Amino acid sequence: MAEEPTPLPEWASEPVIDPISGQLNYVEPPTERKVRGFDRREVIPRQWLNWNFRQAFRWLEFFRDTRNRLDAFTVADLPDASGNQGLMVLVTNETGGSVPAFSDGTDWRRVTDREVVS
Repeated sequence: MAEEPTPLPEWASEPVIDPISGQLNYVEPPTERKVRGFDRREVIPRQWLNWNFRQAFRWLEFFRDTRNRLDAFTVADLPDASGNQGLMVLVTNETGGSVPAFSDGTDWRRVTDREVVS
């Protein structure tokens, strides 16, 4: 199994104003540019690249911090099972204590015994 690379590739995580230009070190590119991408031989503004690298870093942080964690719900607050087939959650007040559950497209079922959450 592959090992997690460390550290995360942190990039432009702090806002810095350039003393010469007065510009922020990262700026979101215009929508049309994000959709189309860069042209061959184009000189890309550093702020746009910094914004892209910064966003990638922030997503990696999010995935690292939320992996293997289930959203928690009480039995009464479970979302509709029919719209969430395959989703897993943690039911915090199930009989006998907290238990992981999954939606089969009709009901929420406990992972432990496949019985319907009650």
